[in-house]
Amino acid sequence: MGDMRRIAVVVLLVGLHMAVLCGGPSQVHGEESGIITGTWVANGRATNMVLGEERTASLVQLAGHVNLKEPVIGSTDFWGKCIGLADSETGGDVRCVWRSLDGFEIYLLLDTEPLEEGNRVTGEIIGGSEKAKGITGTIEFVWSSLIFQSMDNITTIGGYAREMSGSYVLPAQEQ
Repeated sequence: MGDMRRIAVVVLLVGLHMAVLCGGPSQVHGEESGIITGTWVANGRATNMVLGEERTASLVQLAGHVNLKEPVIGSTDFWGKCIGLADSETGGDVRCVWRSLDGFEIYLLLDTEPLEEGNRVTGEIIGGSEKAKGITGTIEFVWSSLIFQSMDNITTIGGYAREMSGSYVLPAQEQ
């Protein structure tokens, strides 16, 4: 019995030592999925270049508040920043980052019809940082304009997303 006790103590000590060296026991959080609905109000500017009489290309920068009805990874409020290229004839190709108040980010690719009042925007969630790492999903909304003012090829843009909907999946993560 004495040898068995010594072996048990050695195994326990080795296990504790390994736990300390490896950072303790890991926690695995299960897969999370959900829907995306809410509002997104943004403003910014577009630097425009005329491509003939009927067509314009624009470098677009927008930023604003994203407020979701249901939490995504525990957060309902994000600050969204976007940059992209818009063409008045073919639409836009936009990249966005939603940053939560906790500091994690969600990355989106958006495709738009020409960015005008009432046009549909569709997108894909392509990943995230920290606890949003690996997130994927889809999003779509209708863009509604609030303000358009142009001066010297610079346009001030204000607008909001209405009928925002989508879904996401976050794979199980070890933390």
